[in-house]
Amino acid sequence: MTTKLKSIRNNIFSVSIAQIISLLLNIVTFGIIARVLSINDFGTFNYLLAIIGFVAKFIDLGINPIVLRETTKNGNFSEYLSSTLLVKSILIILVLIIINLYSLIFTNSFTENLLLNLFTINVFFSNKYTNIRELLITPYKVSLKMGYPMLLVLLDGVLLLVFSLFINPNQNALILFGLAYVISNIPSTIVLIIMLRKQENLKFSFNSGIFKSLLKMSLPIYGYVVLMVIYSQIDTVLIGIFNDEKSVALYSSAIRLSTPFMIFASAITLTFFPLIVNKIKNNENISKLVSSVFTIIFLFSTIISIFVFFHSKDIIELVFGQKYILAVAPLKYLGISIVFLFINFFMVDLLTALNKQKMSFIYGVLINIFSIPLYFIFLTDYSYIGASIIKLVAIFVGSLYLFYMLQKTIKLRINYFKIAIWLAINILFFYFLSNLSFHIVVIPELIFVTISLLGLNILNYDELYTILSTVNLEKYLAKIKFLVNR
Repeated sequence: MTTKLKSIRNNIFSVSIAQIISLLLNIVTFGIIARVLSINDFGTFNYLLAIIGFVAKFIDLGINPIVLRETTKNGNFSEYLSSTLLVKSILIILVLIIINLYSLIFTNSFTENLLLNLFTINVFFSNKYTNIRELLITPYKVSLKMGYPMLLVLLDGVLLLVFSLFINPNQNALILFGLAYVISNIPSTIVLIIMLRKQENLKFSFNSGIFKSLLKMSLPIYGYVVLMVIYSQIDTVLIGIFNDEKSVALYSSAIRLSTPFMIFASAITLTFFPLIVNKIKNNENISKLVSSVFTIIFLFSTIISIFVFFHSKDIIELVFGQKYILAVAPLKYLGISIVFLFINFFMVDLLTALNKQKMSFIYGVLINIFSIPLYFIFLTDYSYIGASIIKLVAIFVGSLYLFYMLQKTIKLRINYFKIAIWLAINILFFYFLSNLSFHIVVIPELIFVTISLLGLNILNYDELYTILSTVNLEKYLAKIKFLVNR
């Protein structure tokens, strides 16, 4: 195996395994807290978190992808980090001042004000925001050595779970969980900074010229980032305004069971992004590589989507309990949207690599122009179910636009006919088993998905080799090579 393939394997393996464990920790933690908190308190927590989600993206500035791209090209990470980190830290402090001035004027409750302050501070420490922690791990992305950062992500999840186990149902439970939500992220951030200072010889000095250059390149991405946070958070905020805390809680529980799967899209994209950038830099053709990654992402997301759609009731009951059973309907629609979220995530990063960030900005404008008026029209009557349908249709429209623009730039070589057949037979298979017990059908479904992929030759030899090498099973590919196209 070549050094490059080994790096890809190790990176995908470390990121994927850590993200899966992190996902499970997150599901277990919020499953526990959903039972500890009242449904209204759980709705309040998610409503305030959505508000700070807006703030976090405004602070983001869209610089992180540019820092990743430029560090891959020339390696000047220390200069990029120093200039960017100072500006983002100042912005966080300004937000804290604004929040507290607002609270003094409009007299928010003590609990709400405290949570808003905690969530804002958490922008600096949390891996959940693609912000400062995302910026700090740039060298590990470039070198395809994400093992250490992912261990720190697991530390965040373990600490939050441990803290949650000690929170009892009482009037202070919401505040205690808010504190735990922030404190659990602090140790790993400190460790990451110490590691970087040793490995990257960091020198924290602001360079206005470098920052202005990064900001200029990132402006189209910044516009896209702001537009995407509006798309991703405005529905939760508007449900809180037009409906009530219970509706927010039900919708948020469905969101929490659908969006975490994006970690897999991130793992795959971040692994191949530096390789694509290097090929572009060397004027090499990226059509084959992009087609392979696109196919892998689509198939992987489709499997997750079908599984979530047909097992949404079992998933809700297992994680959040019977009192959240009304979240089944929005989870079905949000489950379908996973496919388009995955491929859009990759296409947006690919457009960044091709220096076509303006297309990403137009994509953000498009999905917001489409969705926001519909929220105002339908949320009052259709609440969280209407929001989930609107979100699905909007992201589908965005996918059509991105795919059209990408096809104009890169000639994708994908066997659409075989994929369509594979998709149809898997939907039928899952449908026929949908009335059986969740625990009985999981293994047969996984076996059928695997057999159908191999039987229809959906993936070529290189694509299967890359997938199997992530778990060190590539040696078994020789035994089934007669089923695989070279």
